[in-house]
Amino acid sequence: MDIRLIAVLSEVGLHESRAKQISRIRIDLENKWDEDI
Repeated sequence: MDIRLIAVLSEVGLHESRAKQISRIRIDLENKWDEDI
């Protein structure tokens, strides 16, 4: 495989995992808001 292709794929993977983390945090925050009300 081409080194540049591997670098692009790993960067895309990082962005995807970060997006999942952010969405998980957002869901946790929404659940806490629901409990407070």
